[in-house]
Amino acid sequence: MMATNLLKAIIIFGVLISPPTWSFQIKDQYEYIFVGEVHGTVHSPRIFYYLVESLSIQKRNIAVALEIPKSEDVILNNFIHANEKEAGNIRESMLEREFWKPASGIYDGRSSIAMLDLIDSLRSLSLLADVDIKILCFSDATEEKMANNLIRKLAEHPGYRLLVLTGNIHAMYNNPFDKSNKTIPSYFPKDKTFSIDIRANSGSAWICQSRNQCGIVQIEDNYSSHPCKNICAVPLEENEKFDLSIVLARTEASPPATSENKNK
Repeated sequence: MMATNLLKAIIIFGVLISPPTWSFQIKDQYEYIFVGEVHGTVHSPRIFYYLVESLSIQKRNIAVALEIPKSEDVILNNFIHANEKEAGNIRESMLEREFWKPASGIYDGRSSIAMLDLIDSLRSLSLLADVDIKILCFSDATEEKMANNLIRKLAEHPGYRLLVLTGNIHAMYNNPFDKSNKTIPSYFPKDKTFSIDIRANSGSAWICQSRNQCGIVQIEDNYSSHPCKNICAVPLEENEKFDLSIVLARTEASPPATSENKNK
């Protein structure tokens, strides 16, 4: 069975100072791949992009799902498929929208510079790859609604492999804080689903600690049981939450792409 070496993809395309000493494979049987992150870091969107790029080599169309409002669906897909002349104008219009410039002035990590870089990179990949790439925006009020958004949108693109970037808890198989509240992956066939957790032992992230308080927050001992000098892949056999953790020794905050107050 053909497989993709995830960590090899990360090593080839940057970020790492030194490679891990072993690798982990995602097999073709997995149709629904979830990547959980702490919003607002530099490295999580990069690692997610490397995974998309690596899997695109398999010549399978890819549905890239991002935890951002459904209202951004059309303009994002128009942007990544636009020619060079049109793309600049579409990007400019995109960044004036509520998601990127909220009237409240409250920016969460989902509209970061790193997320914009991810979208720019997806556009470049869509122009070069021999596969079709669609962006699915699925953010909603509950896990069930987000899962249904993905299932409905994916049904419009039969045969596409689903790669999802979302918050850590949304990507878990089980919610550790509320066992009765099903998470997004639990709505998909377990034998075809693979979930990855991206963590950092130290550094910072742009996150919201309350509804009205967002900014750079320090990360400490997020995964101290697996110390890493640079990056490690930790398989989680028989784990109730994830199949694999990618643990970074350190990450750094990625501020909002459009805010003037980027150092708060």
